Amino acid sequence: MKVTPLTENLIPSFLDYFKTYAHQQDESFPLGENYARRDDEPAYLLKDNANNIAGAAVLMMHKEYIEAETARFRMFH
Repeated sequence: MKVTPLTENLIPSFLDYFKTYAHQQDESFPLGENYARRDDEPAYLLKDNANNIAGAAVLMMHKEYIEAETARFRMFH
């Protein structure tokens, strides 16, 4: 297994993964169909030896969270 940053070409696979597993976690921060990488939302994928997504983490580091010295996960699976 390896961790890799989310890249533009991986977004479609990531959206499929999110749709499949979002119900297993807090769904307060869904991803839209037009999801795009953002500097204030670093995203990382856990990929297995067959290069399939086996996990994902998206950290929300928006200005209001930084000012409050906190952050939230959009996804942690």
